[in-house]
Amino acid sequence: MVLISVAFVILLAVLLAIWVSLLAIDFQYNKEKSDCSNCRKWRSSPR
Repeated sequence: MVLISVAFVILLAVLLAIWVSLLAIDFQYNKEKSDCSNCRKWRSSPR
């Protein structure tokens, strides 16, 4: 029983770490996008 709870806690920690890293990457991307004011290619790109 203890082993199951330990594995569950480890799994939660891993998921939390992945989620935080994804948020950090997204935040960095948005910051870089808003930092360059003369980049019109973000808006004019066909994607």
